[in-house]
This record gives sequence, structure tokens and C-alpha cells, in this order.
Amino acid sequence: MNMTNSLVSTVWGVKMHAIFGVVDDVQLCSWMTTIGLIYTGVVGVYSIFQPAPYGRYAKPYFGPTVNPKLAWMVNQ
Repeated sequence: MNMTNSLVSTVWGVKMHAIFGVVDDVQLCSWMTTIGLIYTGVVGVYSIFQPAPYGRYAKPYFGPTVNPKLAWMVNQ
């Protein structure tokens, strides 16, 4: 088995070629790159209109919050 084929074509034992409907690794990488770029574009456009949920825009319904002093100590 080709090492590239085993690394790119399977994730958790699922054949990615079948999921994306492609026949080789070049097409698979192309599809996955295209999907990643589209996702990045959508998130980028969304972030222009919706502020990020941290700092003064943090709301309790965004998820669990972390004490700022604790976060600062862990980050250092």
C-alpha cells in the first residue's frame, strides 16, 4: 500500500475517496482544499457582520466562560 494513499484516503477507517466520489488522491486533495477555502470565506464574511464572542461581546449562551486571570496564567 502506498503511504500517501493510506494517510490521505482514510480517516478513522472511512474511505474518503468514496465519500467525495473521487478516484485518486489528487482529486481528493483538490476537493478538500476547495471545501476548506469555501468554509474560510464563509466564516470570514460572517465575522465582518457578527462580532467574535469574547471580551465585551461575550454572552453566557455562547458556552462556558473562563476566568480571565486563570486564562492569562495558563497562557503564560
